[in-house]
Amino acid sequence: MGPSLLLLAALAAPPAELPNLDFSAGNLAHWKGDGFNLVEGPAVSSADRDGTGRKAILHRTFVVPPGAGTLHFRAHASHDDERLNVFLEAAGRELVPRRVRTAAGFKRSTRLLTADGGRSRDYYWEVSDRVGETLRIIVLDHCDEPGRHVVCSGFRLEPVDEFEKREFVRLMNELARTHRLPPMDRPFRSKHFLAVGNTDDRFIAAQLEHCELMYQQFVNHFRVKGLKLREPTTRLMVAVFTDQEGLEAYVGHPTSSQMTGIYHPVSNRLVIYDFGRSRALIRDRERFEEKTKNLSPAHRAYVLGRVYRETDEIRADANLATIMHEASHQLAFNTGLLNRDGDLPVWLIEGLATYCEATDNGFWTGMGAANPQRLKGLRRGVKGERKLLPLRALVENDGWLHAPDVGREQVLMGYAQSWALVRMLLEEQPRALKRYCETVYQRRTPEHRLTDFGEVFGDLVRMERRHLDYVRKLAGATP
Repeated sequence: MGPSLLLLAALAAPPAELPNLDFSAGNLAHWKGDGFNLVEGPAVSSADRDGTGRKAILHRTFVVPPGAGTLHFRAHASHDDERLNVFLEAAGRELVPRRVRTAAGFKRSTRLLTADGGRSRDYYWEVSDRVGETLRIIVLDHCDEPGRHVVCSGFRLEPVDEFEKREFVRLMNELARTHRLPPMDRPFRSKHFLAVGNTDDRFIAAQLEHCELMYQQFVNHFRVKGLKLREPTTRLMVAVFTDQEGLEAYVGHPTSSQMTGIYHPVSNRLVIYDFGRSRALIRDRERFEEKTKNLSPAHRAYVLGRVYRETDEIRADANLATIMHEASHQLAFNTGLLNRDGDLPVWLIEGLATYCEATDNGFWTGMGAANPQRLKGLRRGVKGERKLLPLRALVENDGWLHAPDVGREQVLMGYAQSWALVRMLLEEQPRALKRYCETVYQRRTPEHRLTDFGEVFGDLVRMERRHLDYVRKLAGATP
């Protein structure tokens, strides 16, 4: 293992302690408001004491200290009522996104949920990108109906990476236990990534090196193109499994052998396995071994040697293309280019990733390079062997990928055309693409997609003609 890949040992320095953030003083010093009382925990409750309903609010401001990563608390509402809640408010009354622990992991939650088996639930806010900002915690019972109330623990800051690393290691070990996977090894880190896996160190090291290469090239390339990116404030997490069963355990369902890895937006982690151990590739090798068992030893060795070399090349190319594609997804969502909590046009998401993924015979060819896999699909479309998608169908909705009756050929064509569209826009209209990314970053629902595209890039009919001309030009280029 290279010197850049070190066993995770020292944690980031803990953030400065804030007085009475956790109610440990036994009073509400540093807090403002009324209607809440201290209860065992320590916690606060707005429960009525005289049987009559009342409203209540408790709040305090604080400056996020250096080293802070996440802000945690436990709470529950007595009823499913949007008037009962806990908020973290930034400047301009912006509400910081909050996540709650569920059986399927932490998920975004805008409502305060009721108790789980009589117990409060775990919540947290990500604050690592808000160091130096003044934020306000608000515990709110805006309901005066009797019996409706909020119970909320004190609040606890944790250092950058500490919570994410702890939850990641816990999940990976739980997956190994419940799915009888090979045991997880110790966490490893590079400059910008942290990996946990149950495969050999060399494979993990190679994947982290590829991630670091993508990090450097991604940030530099898109900044040169004029897009606005920020540096991630925490290490990005990578789950590395020894085989396909590990990937399936993580996502919770069977996967196609064509899927060698994913970016998992809910957990914000990259999940991969060694394609050399995919069930399909293993079956193919076993089939060839069976077919050649009656050949002479010399002939069999020659045939199997070719088969093994070809499968090794397929393995290397698939592993490399996967890590570069999925790492670019993870970076897009963690550098402020895309918003994983917003509306996500698939053509933009996959167009950016295919723009970054290009490999050729096991070598990564660089950002924006000709992509042999996507060119193959475009050539078939230009020749009339497959149907090209209308530009409107590509950008207006995600039916080309997610419709119930969508076929594999249409999906591949959608990926190829998304690659071509993003590549064209980065070459010809990078400033417009920057504006488009900034516009859709704020969107939460998809009804604005066609309007946003037209307002930024111009008339759809003209763009359709330009896109087709660009596709034909790419398809006619030398392979």
